[in-house]
Amino acid sequence: MKGNSLFLMVILLFSTAITAKGQIKKEKIKIAVVNVTAQSADSALAKMSQTTIEAGLFQSNYFDVLERSQIDYILRQKNISVKGCSDKSCAAKIGDVLKSDYVVIGTISKLDAYKVSIKIVDVKKKHIVLIEEKEFQRKIHLNKTIKMLIKDVSFRIKTGTFQKNTPVFNIQPGGGLTIPMGALSK
Repeated sequence: MKGNSLFLMVILLFSTAITAKGQIKKEKIKIAVVNVTAQSADSALAKMSQTTIEAGLFQSNYFDVLERSQIDYILRQKNISVKGCSDKSCAAKIGDVLKSDYVVIGTISKLDAYKVSIKIVDVKKKHIVLIEEKEFQRKIHLNKTIKMLIKDVSFRIKTGTFQKNTPVFNIQPGGGLTIPMGALSK
């Protein structure tokens, strides 16, 4: 009898934990890809890069990506242009207007190889928290390169490890360790 009672209590606790876990909703980070410009590269490549960055962020399932049409509409209403927006103060100003947590600005350039570079601006802090660059040799490698870049960026934003050499754990007073959620799932 005691064995059955214990078994029922364990089942009840387990099902309650699942229900509680199922009801927890993690809020996504609001992010806007504002401007990707071409430097010594085709402007169509910059547009494709911007679209691929938006899609990659959305597919990470970690971000609430503002749609291009929403961004354009809101900025048009406020009479603000994103053309030439390539620094943190401009990005933060636009992020404030859009009520986003982060703003992405970037460039695609071509010298010997193509290079895509993105900056992530923390809107509240009004500074760049992350710069990521990747090179590729041929235009056909654009999507694959950006997907790798977004995977790295998403992981680093999700875990709060903005610097490349930032450890994925924190040492607590007294010698304990904490590991940010998702840090080990890369």
